[in-house]
Amino acid sequence: MIGLANSRFNLARKTSLDDIFRDSNTKILIKESIVYGPYLETRISEMKAQKIATYAEFTQMITMIFQGRADLTFIPFEEANYYLSHSGYSDHDLKIIRFSGMPPGEKRHIMCSLKVSDETMVRLNDAIARLNSDGEHSQKNVTNLK
Repeated sequence: MIGLANSRFNLARKTSLDDIFRDSNTKILIKESIVYGPYLETRISEMKAQKIATYAEFTQMITMIFQGRADLTFIPFEEANYYLSHSGYSDHDLKIIRFSGMPPGEKRHIMCSLKVSDETMVRLNDAIARLNSDGEHSQKNVTNLK
């Protein structure tokens, strides 16, 4: 998971995820219908930051972050890349925050019927390999925190 933040979100005094969670002025947008994993769920339940709960889809959440209704949200890196590349927002509008110590997200799998042809499987595998090699969003506005 990474943090996706409004570009105006001030990280000057926040050097870690714990600093962000301790700041009662920080507004964190939390999607209610997903599991963030034990690491984040524990911190979210104990945080002093303001929790803004939503059932909105990530595309709507990104707009909410851009509009300043919240400072940041947590989203899997791959989904952030996808939604940012299709959102129309630039690196000047939103920034990605990578937190050290954040455990890796859950592995994802694509399950196919045995009826799927070998040709289709090769095309799927090739597409996955391309995404793994060059699927990252522009790195211009990425912040790494301790």
